[in-house]
Amino acid sequence: MTARLAFALLLFCLAFVPAQATAQANVPETTEKTTSAADETASEERLSLPPVGEGDAEDEIRRAKNLYDYGNHQKVVERLERALDLQMFTKTDQKQEALALIGVSSLILGDESRAGRVFLDLLRLDPDFRLNPVLYPPAIIDFVERIREENQEELQAILMKNGQEEPVEPEEPPPAVQIVEKHPYYINFIPFGAGQFQNDQDAKGALFLSAEIVTLGVNVTSFFVARSLEGSDGKYSASNARQARDWTIAQYSALGAFVLLAVGGVIDAALNWKPEVTLEPSVQTETTAKSSVSTSPILQFDATGASIRF
Repeated sequence: MTARLAFALLLFCLAFVPAQATAQANVPETTEKTTSAADETASEERLSLPPVGEGDAEDEIRRAKNLYDYGNHQKVVERLERALDLQMFTKTDQKQEALALIGVSSLILGDESRAGRVFLDLLRLDPDFRLNPVLYPPAIIDFVERIREENQEELQAILMKNGQEEPVEPEEPPPAVQIVEKHPYYINFIPFGAGQFQNDQDAKGALFLSAEIVTLGVNVTSFFVARSLEGSDGKYSASNARQARDWTIAQYSALGAFVLLAVGGVIDAALNWKPEVTLEPSVQTETTAKSSVSTSPILQFDATGASIRF
């Protein structure tokens, strides 16, 4: 009787445990799908947005601004592009505002290709269009200016076609700036080629640096090898005495070479020292400044686009 009861309990455990494990394995997947679906529609549920096309152009722009404020830039792009396809924006200023929101949102999402196309369409509507620097960070404004600069001929032709026959004169670049580099005198007394590097003698500095490192390394190594040959009583055995003497000679020879190199480097640096050096004048035009900003690594914006980090 006891054996039958034990066998029945064994069968029950074998049937119950796998079923329980299967049920537990299914729980995370369901929870993950539910959470993902809730995240995708969270902002729209908060705003209770109707489908695109219900209402006039002003209503759609207002809804897009609300989405922008909530940080849902993907929905801003999707709704406004759908509104443009439906030709909801009949006024130029409405279309400009819609294109500006699409371009800024695309740039925040990291889609510079789409942002470039949208901003170019915006500038084709009005080549003199400027984003408000109070509302948008400098990197976005610089991006628009780069698009303007890259398509200057096309936009200039549009201006002339619209009645502005006089071409816009480019701004004169700022005057050349001379940079004076100060050289502190105490740097000459630092070993390892510091004075040579300060005097822009990189090859000589590298020579002093490598030679002093080698001689100092030989000095330290010889010291420890010689000490390792000592016996427990602090004396050398007959077989180790000659080796210890050779290592000691190498130690002091390397030390002397290091001192000579260090002193020689100080003297050389002092003889070639100049208190200050005027670097070559450089001219940074507005185009160069804009290009340096717009071609920087991936731009990262926060959720609202109010600040920028590089």
